[in-house]
Formats: sequence, structure tokens, C-alpha cells
Amino acid sequence: MPSLKPALELLSHGAKVLNKSINKPIQGTIKNQKKFKTLTFYNLSDGINKLQLTDSCNLLKDRKLKLGEVIKINNYSLSDNPKFNEIITNNDTVIEITGPIDENDFPFKPKEKKTLKLLRDLPQYKFQSEYLSNLLKFRSLIETSLINYLSKEGLVKVAPPLITENDCEDGGETFQISTSASKNFFKPTSGSNKKNDKKTLPKLSNLTVSTQLHLEIMAQALQKVYTMTPCFRSEKSQTNRHLCEFWMLEVEMGYIDSVLDLCEFSEKMIKEVVKTLLTENKGLELISEYEPLESNEDKKDLSNIRRSDLLLQKWRKLYEVKWEVLEYGDAISLLQENIKQGKIQFENDNIKWGDELQTEHEKWLTSVYYKKPVFVINYPKVCKPFYMKQNKDSMNRDIVNNFDLLFPEIGEIIGGSLREDDYAILVQEMEGRKMDVSTLKWYTDLRKNGSIPHGGFGLGFERLIVYLYGLKNIKDAIPFYRSYKSSLKI
Repeated sequence: MPSLKPALELLSHGAKVLNKSINKPIQGTIKNQKKFKTLTFYNLSDGINKLQLTDSCNLLKDRKLKLGEVIKINNYSLSDNPKFNEIITNNDTVIEITGPIDENDFPFKPKEKKTLKLLRDLPQYKFQSEYLSNLLKFRSLIETSLINYLSKEGLVKVAPPLITENDCEDGGETFQISTSASKNFFKPTSGSNKKNDKKTLPKLSNLTVSTQLHLEIMAQALQKVYTMTPCFRSEKSQTNRHLCEFWMLEVEMGYIDSVLDLCEFSEKMIKEVVKTLLTENKGLELISEYEPLESNEDKKDLSNIRRSDLLLQKWRKLYEVKWEVLEYGDAISLLQENIKQGKIQFENDNIKWGDELQTEHEKWLTSVYYKKPVFVINYPKVCKPFYMKQNKDSMNRDIVNNFDLLFPEIGEIIGGSLREDDYAILVQEMEGRKMDVSTLKWYTDLRKNGSIPHGGFGLGFERLIVYLYGLKNIKDAIPFYRSYKSSLKI
């Protein structure tokens, strides 16, 4: 089937084909139209290419073509203006509607402002908007850039399972799997309780919350591995920064014994992506100057600053500045000091050592105080999962060698750590958390048989897209979002 490409190829040849009626059919969707007394302009797109159709003969005057219709055009002329990808009707031009619009069924009306809320409610049509279709291309560009960098650094892309029995974060926020085919579709793992030596209940299979534990197996053999997969968490949150199904880039590397090395690798990786946006100009080509409002109640931004200029400024700063590295204890002291002096006010004003940083704290550190990304390292052990490498701080308090990378406006975007490679310490920690060690015997065995120092991290891909594209809601960063209380109609 023809697209717009044949006409664009001819236009690139210039004067060789001017003043001729072109017998090469093309096809595209009407994205916009402007009518004047003697001329009508139609903006066409085939999803990749764009072209302007100028009806100079009033050939379509009585046709009443609609926005969203797909038309096929043949016997057209080429514009002699090198600045425009334009074709012009002549007396021989034939136009056929190949993808008609049912006015009673099609939800979008001419000149209607399409809000993001409306577009989310119409997932089967939302990518007809240039803003969201460009966002899909932008997402693809960022993913490709990440993969290219990791491949260049010698990491091996692997494919861990999405169906598992483990809850990597031990948070109980898993989606369990059921099937009508068989009650026990998979053979369930049974553990043993050392205290009474009785069998525990079989574990149920669930969708993965993180592939980290499986990556550790492969990193022990391949040294440096990564994966880009969906993850699933049944977190009952309806904020604009949480999804139940999201994509995560996870990296695991062997022979690494410093959390600062992980921080440095993460910073270089993201900066390499931003460098692509800055040097190849591909990112700016996908930035729509028109940003739909969230809803009809929202007020339009009346500033004259171009959206592309704002994002370009953000990308440059992200690339040029050195990101801050901050000890968790110093972060707590900094927050407490500014709260005490009345310089800031939080909903959680009583934060102390041992507490998790809340989003409001993370945003203040990055957006207000440092005005750049911040690595917060070495959290209290009590705040973090069982698998992190244990250590002591200067006050002999139990900490882990980990980091959270915090971004302005977003909060946490990456979480990572060294992994505990001492068998006895790992098992003791799991037992202290009332975990059934026997069901993760395969994982603890890695520490007994040829263990290597290793570490890794997980990047929330949609959160990176939110920041780089300037989104206000993470639901728009993924093609079809899944969040708490959301509809699954498509």
C-alpha cells in the first residue's frame, strides 16, 4: 500500500520532475486543514512522513473531507518551493477516501481542544494526537540510546522470567497468577520452617516486581548483564508518578565493590542519552510546541517561552553539571536544620535518622536546595530490602551500601546497591525479617559456591521519560497505562 514516501522522494529530486502530473499514488491521514477563498491546505501524515496538500483547483471544495480521514491521491503536481514538502492538485488529480470517518462514532470534533484527560479515556484514538504520537517516538529514541550505551560498555542483554515465586523487594505488593487450566499450573515450591520442621504452605506464582535476583545468577557467569522488561507492583497509589505496570531497565555487574562506582556508571549512562538528544537533534524534532491541557478547567500557559527551548535548557543542565553525592545521614541533618530554622515546611516535619525520605523531601533536595540530580547513599538497613550489602556508619549504626538517584520534579528515578555476598550475613538477615530462607535456597547458594562481589540498579524508565519530555503525569509516558483503580477496557 502506498504511503507519502513516493512523493517525498520525488520532491527530493527537485526540478527534474517539476510541472509534471505524477502518476504515483500516495496515501495519508488528514491531520489539519485550512480553508481560504481560493485555496485549501491539508496537512497529511502517514505516521512517519508529513506532507502538505494544496488544493489550488478547488477540486475538493464540495467533498467536505474530515480530520482523521485517510485519503489516496494520484496525478498530482510537485511544488517548486524547496522549503516545503508540498504537492498541488491539478485538473487530472484523483482523490479517494480510503479510510472514512463515521461522524456519529468518531469522538474527536473539528477545532476541539483535546485534553490529556480526554485522550487517556480514548486509548484507541489517543495516538492520533501529534503530542502523544511524538511521545511514542521519543520513548523509542531514549530506549534505543540506553541499549546502545550498555552494549558499547560490554553488557550482555538477557531475558529473565516475568513469572516467578519471589517478591524481590519483600514488600508483599505482587500480582498473583491464577489460571482456569489447572489449580497448580506450576509446581509450587514448599519450604521448611526450622523451628518446627514442618512444611510451610506452597508459594504462589506471581508477576515479577523486579528481575534482579535472576540477573544476579547471570552476572555471576557473564559479569555484566542488563534487561529491559515490564515489572508489576500492586501498589495502591493514585499519584501522577505511580504505575502498577511499568518498564524497568535493570543492570547487574560483577567484581564491583563500591557504591560510588554504581553512581558514576548511572550518571554516565543517563548523560550519554542526553548527549544524543543534544548532538543529534532527534529529540527536539519530536517535541510538540503545543502541549494539551490536563483538563478544560486548567489554564493555558500564557508565557511566550517555546516548549522546546525549556526542554533544551533542562537537557543541557542535566548534561553539563556534576551530580551531587550526599550521605543519607547528611540529607537528614540538612532537612532537620532547614525545618528548625523555618526555611521549609513539610507535611512530614518530624523526619529523623532511620526514616525513609518522602517525595516532598526528595523534591526539596533536588529542585530547591541543590537544583540538580542527587545521589543519596548509605541508607539505614531498616529502610531497605534484605539483599543489600551491610555496613556501619561513623556512629556504628547499621547501614547498607546503596544509592537512590533523585531527580528534580520527580524524586527517585534509580535505586541500586551492592549486594550482600556473605552467605552467613545474608541468611541471618533473611531470618531476622521472618523470611522463609528455604524457598530462596537457589539465591543464597550463590554465596556459597563461587560468589563474587557485585551490585546493580533499576531505572524506572517511565520516570526518565516524564523528566526528559516534560510530562506532568506518568500515565502518559507509557502507551496503555495500568494504575490503581484504572480501567482495563483496552
